[in-house]
Amino acid sequence: MITGLDHIVVLVSDIGAAKAAYQTLLARAPAWQNSGEGADRVLFTLGNMTIELMAPSGFSVTADRMRALLDDQEGVLASLCFRVADIGRMHRRLERVALSPEPVAEVESSDAESGNVLHWKRTRAATEITRGVRMFFLELADERPLSPATDIAPIDALDHVVITTEDSERAAALYGARLGLDLALDRSHQDWGQLMFFRCGDLIVEVVRRPVAGG
Repeated sequence: MITGLDHIVVLVSDIGAAKAAYQTLLARAPAWQNSGEGADRVLFTLGNMTIELMAPSGFSVTADRMRALLDDQEGVLASLCFRVADIGRMHRRLERVALSPEPVAEVESSDAESGNVLHWKRTRAATEITRGVRMFFLELADERPLSPATDIAPIDALDHVVITTEDSERAAALYGARLGLDLALDRSHQDWGQLMFFRCGDLIVEVVRRPVAGG
């Protein structure tokens, strides 16, 4: 059902500063930029996924919620957005595994620089059931443009994304049994806790349980 990790959403307080920092880090320019619905967005699209930077803009329920999530932090991982081939089938699966998905919605986004438009369909699992991780599922009508290189040795792809958990058994049930991701590695050690690697397309969702102090 899930074919890959389409993108992650990273909350930042200053979209201009974050855009500059990521452009330097990735040696690539943004592929997509826009504003609206209480947020400024800058997207960097690599070979296997997209990093979406999002900052609160103005005063609205959405903007205030993002500011609360940031809480004087920077670079908060806000959402995992999975790519699917058939949003209808994915929605039915989410219902069967009791993840309480929202109704499928059709979404449109336009790029402020080029005026190009992208369309996709999406649904979202209930965050209280996904253990606080916001999870979206998307079926894209067209591929996003890649971020052009701006310097030598640009970053080509993301290898893995890391999620922490306090309950590895429930995390394994969520990412493995319910979402259908392949568990490629499960290792534990008293010094560094437990690592679980779930294959998601051509990258890894790494779930980490840190050791309990004094345990």
